[in-house]
Amino acid sequence: MSKFSEKLQKLMDDRGWGPSRLAALTGIEPGSVRLYLKGKVKPSIKTLGKICEVLNVSPDYLIFDEEEDI
Repeated sequence: MSKFSEKLQKLMDDRGWGPSRLAALTGIEPGSVRLYLKGKVKPSIKTLGKICEVLNVSPDYLIFDEEEDI
């Protein structure tokens, strides 16, 4: 599982959301959210923006490791 997947799962768990809830709030297909959570694919920039807006986090938080220098 990628850091992106782990962080996304934690943010959703903290809110008590499953893939269907995140999908409904962002307009993303539930199957796509499940693929993100499994680490099979990463979202497009546009989709990442929707996810970050709904979860109230920055794209940098979801994409980069904390110890990584930008």
